[in-house]
Amino acid sequence: MAASSTSDWYVFVNIYARHVLNDIALEGNTNGESHSVDLENNQHVAVLGAAFNYNRWAFVVSTAIGSDQFETQKDDTEFGSLCVTYHY
Repeated sequence: MAASSTSDWYVFVNIYARHVLNDIALEGNTNGESHSVDLENNQHVAVLGAAFNYNRWAFVVSTAIGSDQFETQKDDTEFGSLCVTYHY
């Protein structure tokens, strides 16, 4: 995205859904006794972000909000990211 002599910006939105059959991090080992929680098989995520490009620098910031990953989850899944790029 970083270019040598331009200035650009844009925003983006991404929405996706997935069906998870097994998540060993949440459900534990499937062939023995281990700690586990009940998995929410249908999961959804929405992402909103913006990108800005100035000369050789590029900046991208985004945030994502997702549905519960397991049945007893108290808070929504939320995270963000920041990417800084320099083209030399």
